[in-house]
Amino acid sequence: MSKLCTYILLSLVTILSFKPAKAQVLAPTLGGEVGIKAITATTMELEFGMRGTGQGRVVAIAAIPSGAPTPLAAADSTFYTANPVYGQGSAIGQGFIVYAGTGHSVTVTNLTPSTIYYITCAEFNTDGTHIRYNNRGSSIATSTRVASATALASAASFARGIEVYPNPSAGQTVNLQLLGYANELVTVRLASALGQALWEQALTPVASNYQTPLLLPASLAPGTYFLTLANSSGQIQKRLTISK
Repeated sequence: MSKLCTYILLSLVTILSFKPAKAQVLAPTLGGEVGIKAITATTMELEFGMRGTGQGRVVAIAAIPSGAPTPLAAADSTFYTANPVYGQGSAIGQGFIVYAGTGHSVTVTNLTPSTIYYITCAEFNTDGTHIRYNNRGSSIATSTRVASATALASAASFARGIEVYPNPSAGQTVNLQLLGYANELVTVRLASALGQALWEQALTPVASNYQTPLLLPASLAPGTYFLTLANSSGQIQKRLTISK
């Protein structure tokens, strides 16, 4: 066989055996949001991921008796098993995965009455072998209702309070939880650490345990800010940290 034929055969073998590199799985560019549709003493109907850009999403929930948020960040390369029965899905931090898929709603059961739960949504992209998450979505905290057998007070029994989640916030939507302000006009103001007014929003909570996302300016630089809630009864102030 001539050297030319040998060269041609070797070239054909090389071409036929070449396999292009598999495209790398990238995390979604936008994280997802999560919201509450309905709550009872032991269940929550959630909706999520309407604005995210992932192929799918995972939702995690953790009970937080102290009221402080807990880390629930999904880990890259980890495929989670979801179960809407709280406590039956994959464990994550101090909570559990209650949804994993391409949909946008789930009803979570087996919750404890009068308990605050922290809820997060992470968008993901996958090729079936690898998976990458975007954890920079919104998160909320909300409480289940009082069990009917022990319901001794109306919504007015909630002590007044204000919570902000997540805090610090690293690009996620900041959520406001108000306790004890049902049907009262309140004003929320954001100021810099030097007292410069930056943003203001008026709202009227429709329930004594009320949660809402805050449409803060997207241009906020990393640093310390102060949120002030004011109404006819006075005002409450919370420190908010924006991180990179």
